[in-house]
Amino acid sequence: MASIQEHLDKIKNAVFGKDVRQAIHDSIKQCYDDAAVNHDNANMEVKLARGSHNTLNDRLVENEKKQEKISSQLDTNTKTRIAKDINSSNYTANTQIDVEYYKMRQTQLF
Repeated sequence: MASIQEHLDKIKNAVFGKDVRQAIHDSIKQCYDDAAVNHDNANMEVKLARGSHNTLNDRLVENEKKQEKISSQLDTNTKTRIAKDINSSNYTANTQIDVEYYKMRQTQLF
């Protein structure tokens, strides 16, 4: 991890715009990291965890929705594959495992 002074030197001495933009990015990130980690600033750490959301709770809620959507898609794909396997008489060990997995998901044991 470079020090803030190293980042400032890169900004000052960079020749190409691409290098200047990268140095500015790295400098700002280093400032946030220093404030959050090195100075035990909980507010800054929460600000970083929020990302582009207004509150950390908003970010958590969005992540939960994404997880539910993915889980639902997986369940739908599993059901479809099981139905196809059963209908085609291709009931394999993997299908049996899928059936057991689906049963566990339905009973909330998993």
